[in-house]
Amino acid sequence: MNKEIILELFYSKGGKIDEINDLLDKRFNTHPKRKISIFGEYIKSRIHMNPKILKMPKMEITPDEAVYLSLYPGLESVEVLDLRKNYIEDVGFQCIAQSPVLKNLRTLDLRNNRITRKGILTFMESENFSKLESLDIRSNQLASSWANKIKQSPSFPNIKEVRIL
Repeated sequence: MNKEIILELFYSKGGKIDEINDLLDKRFNTHPKRKISIFGEYIKSRIHMNPKILKMPKMEITPDEAVYLSLYPGLESVEVLDLRKNYIEDVGFQCIAQSPVLKNLRTLDLRNNRITRKGILTFMESENFSKLESLDIRSNQLASSWANKIKQSPSFPNIKEVRIL
């Protein structure tokens, strides 16, 4: 899995995004249609337009790109993250859950991303979502019982809405 490579590059390069992009582009191609530097430029342009909202639905985001996104500098102000209808899977969701930059999220939309119990368990252990008010994880591989578990978790003191089915 490329998760370890991406994490190692972010930490070894001290978050210098241009150097990280160049190395990732050279090392592997995360998507058959785009280089990681193109993905990074898209994130940068979206954040420039509105630093509080990042909407990236239906972009075929891979687990590796979700790892990259979870570490991307400049996302500290994001309150709304819409990643519905992608291919994030458990690996990507786990990295989002452990993200050092996505701690101000109020709304998280991860509908239709192939997320299972494994991803939710890591999310439930995270201490990064104390401000989260709304979570939409419909059309994933999850039972409806997870909604109550999330609402009752001390990790999400402000959660008002959890949509699973």
